[in-house]
Amino acid sequence: MNTTVGRYFSQRKARTRRFDMTANTKEIISRLESTGAMVERAYTHDRLLDGMKGFERAALREVFREEYSESLRAYDLAAHFREMACKYALCDTEVYGRLSFGLQRLSREISSLVNGARGERYMARALGWLKCENEILLNVELEYEGERCEYDAIVITPMGIEIVESKFFNFHAVIDSDGFFHDRARSRERSYNVGEKMRAKEHVLFNVIEAVTPGAIPRSCVRSVLFIANNNAVIEDRFGLVDVCNSGQICPLIEGRKSEALGRDIRSAVADAFEGARQTFLYEPPVDFDQLRSDIADFIVMIERTSARSDAAAEHAIEVDTPVMSGSVIERHERIPEIARDAAAVVLSVLGAGAAGYGIIRLSRWAA
Repeated sequence: MNTTVGRYFSQRKARTRRFDMTANTKEIISRLESTGAMVERAYTHDRLLDGMKGFERAALREVFREEYSESLRAYDLAAHFREMACKYALCDTEVYGRLSFGLQRLSREISSLVNGARGERYMARALGWLKCENEILLNVELEYEGERCEYDAIVITPMGIEIVESKFFNFHAVIDSDGFFHDRARSRERSYNVGEKMRAKEHVLFNVIEAVTPGAIPRSCVRSVLFIANNNAVIEDRFGLVDVCNSGQICPLIEGRKSEALGRDIRSAVADAFEGARQTFLYEPPVDFDQLRSDIADFIVMIERTSARSDAAAEHAIEVDTPVMSGSVIERHERIPEIARDAAAVVLSVLGAGAAGYGIIRLSRWAA
C-alpha cells in the first residue's frame, strides 16, 4: 500500500469511534435528537444555519472521536460512510443511497447559507462607504397580498430606494438573456431567474410603501442591484435589466443615480413603513432531518453487524485452513525420534546380516 494512502487510512481509523455492539437504531436516533438540533418543523432564517450546523456536529460526534469531530464537516462524514459502504459491499442498499444523497444535500445547504451570510457581511461593509445621506435596513422580510420577499438590504437615499441582493460564489457565472443565473461550467443548470426575483421584490416593496404613504414616491424610484461579494468571481451579464456590481462599484452606482430627490421627511416615512411592515418568516428545513437521522442510525448499525459477520467469517476461515493433527505437540515431537530409531534398527540389522553372510562365504572358500 502507498505510504500516503496507508497513513490516511490509519489516521481515519484512529479518528473513528468504536461503536457499542449492543446499540440499536432507536438509541442512536435518541442521542441525535437529544441535542435539539433540527427537531422543529420550521425556523427563522437566522436560526436555520445554527440548527443545521448543530445537526452536523451531532452526527460527526456520533461517528468520530470527540477530539477529531470538531474539525470535520458533513462531507467528511459522507466520505467515511462511502468508504465503509465500499468495504462491506453496502453501496447498493437503499439506506446508503438515501443517506449519501441526504449528506450531500446537507453539505450544500450549509455551504450556501455560510456563503450567503458572508456575502451579506461584505455588502454591509461596502455600503458603509456611501457618502450621501442614507438609511440602510438589513435582512428585512416583507409581505404583500400573500407574496413574501426577503431583502438582504434596502438602501434609502435622496436619489431613491435600492434593493440590494448579495451573492457570494467562487466560479464563473452567467446571467443569460432570459434572466437566469447559473454556473457557466454547468450551463444547463439554472438556479433562479434574477429578473423575476428582483421584479417581485420591487413590487412587494413599492406596495408596502403605497399602503402607508400613498403617492409618496414614484415607481421609478425603486430599483434593484445584484451585489457580487467576491471581487475575484467573474459574472457575465447577458440580461442587462438588473445592475450588477462588486464591492468597489456599489457606492458610485447608487450615488450616481439620476432621479427625483426624496426629501428627508419622505425618506423617514418610508423607513418607518418598512419597519412597521417587517415580518418574521419561518422556513421549513431544506432537508428531511427525521429521515436523515434514521438513515445515519440504520447505516451505523449495518456497518457494525456486517463488520462483526466479516470478522467471524475470517476467524472461521483460519480455523478451517489450519491442518488438524491428533495428539499433543509434545507427543508428535516424541513420535518422530521413535520412528527414526526403528527405521535405523531395521536398516542396521539388514546390513549386519548381509555382512555376516558375506564373511562366511569368504572363509569357506579360503578353507577350501
